[in-house]
Amino acid sequence: RQTLLKAYDHYCVITDCDVAEVLDAAHIVPYRGEATNHPSNGLLLRKDIHSLFDRYLLSINPDTYAIEISSDLSNTCYQ
Repeated sequence: RQTLLKAYDHYCVITDCDVAEVLDAAHIVPYRGEATNHPSNGLLLRKDIHSLFDRYLLSINPDTYAIEISSDLSNTCYQ
């Protein structure tokens, strides 16, 4: 987490939130042991965004880096 806080200058990569207490280190590829526990496999996300990301309700397109939202979040504050 500390490494990602430094790498992302203490900002959530999606919301630009800079409150360290609500920022989580998230795995891009799910954690599968020490080999996947590397900063290059991490994003700094606000806790609620991290939860949506882990549930595949929010993603980042790897080609365009565009944020993609599941239709399950239509008509919510995340739309």
